[in-house]
Amino acid sequence: LNPAIESPTARLIERCISPNPDRRPKDASSLVTELQDHFSWKRRCRRWSANHRKTLVAAGFMMFALLLSLSWHLATRPPLDRRVYDRGLDAMANGDYANAIECFSRALKLKQDALSQGEVNQDERGPDDLNRGERAILLARGLCYQAREDHVLAQLDLFPIARPDDCEPIVKEVYAYSCLESGRTDMSLATIPYTSLLQERPHDLNLKVNLALANFGFTYGEGRIKLGPRRALAKANAIIRDYPTCGPAHHIRAMCMYEKLANNEPVQVADVLQDVETAIALGQHAPDLEKSRMRLLARIVKDDPVAYEAFVAEMKPRLWRIAPLFQRETLERLASSLRLIDDPDWFETVTARCRTTPELKPVKFIATPPSPQAIDQFLEEPWD
Repeated sequence: LNPAIESPTARLIERCISPNPDRRPKDASSLVTELQDHFSWKRRCRRWSANHRKTLVAAGFMMFALLLSLSWHLATRPPLDRRVYDRGLDAMANGDYANAIECFSRALKLKQDALSQGEVNQDERGPDDLNRGERAILLARGLCYQAREDHVLAQLDLFPIARPDDCEPIVKEVYAYSCLESGRTDMSLATIPYTSLLQERPHDLNLKVNLALANFGFTYGEGRIKLGPRRALAKANAIIRDYPTCGPAHHIRAMCMYEKLANNEPVQVADVLQDVETAIALGQHAPDLEKSRMRLLARIVKDDPVAYEAFVAEMKPRLWRIAPLFQRETLERLASSLRLIDDPDWFETVTARCRTTPELKPVKFIATPPSPQAIDQFLEEPWD
């Protein structure tokens, strides 16, 4: 009579109140047994499932879809070394180079372990006997060291993957740029990779400028005989002939001409000064150009007291502007050569400015870095 009561329970109640004694339970113990069996968890689950068939079917489909999705995720998820490597890329993009280097080092160890255990196809090894993933990890870690200006460690990571002749061009270019960034002593190491890259991209102006700069750092023997600047000068002249307004090429030519003048070669001071001022006029504001210009002007006007006084008056505000770019010793030598040190009040003001002004980062010659898009494309390509 009450629809809220389940049918099996209603039938049991109807048996208990039936006027027919044969339908009623024989005694209280048999009723207790029937009640315990009736309300057992198995019977209750059976009754619930009978009353909620649609809910069970929907739940079954949802469970099947969840298991299928989980299986697909596990089957398509990148291996652990790739996941650690991707975390390193995120840290590098956020400027957290220490964490990125740690992630790349761990990813490299995981990749090498997978290779040694045969979990990765050995056919994927390149001409440098390194797997595609190993090369990407070493390049990324080298870029982090490069960003921290730790060029020795950067070159240790980049040299093995840039050594083969048929390695990826972007790897070769990153290694060559790291050599240029590391300073005069290692600049010459970039000549071979840039020469190779120019064979593939003969009209790339940035590569031509970087090759000329690499030649500028080339030194033969233990003495001061530098044949590199002569090569660099020839390459810079060739670039200027095709691209007259190329500021970096004028900058290289100015450095080469100043080097020749410093080595007492037959060069006109006015010609060197013209090259320096042309480079500055084309936007090359490196400290070496500013210093060279001051010294050249001082040499030209030193025998004319009136011209020299006018020159000193012009140099004071310029030296004030660029003072934080120099160390105190360099500034003292420069001021001494211009006789500005004779004005103690002015000189003390400038040196105080050097102490109180945050150190400015000098301009890194004129090397053009590799394309960030090409680097990102290489780093994000699948390994397998």
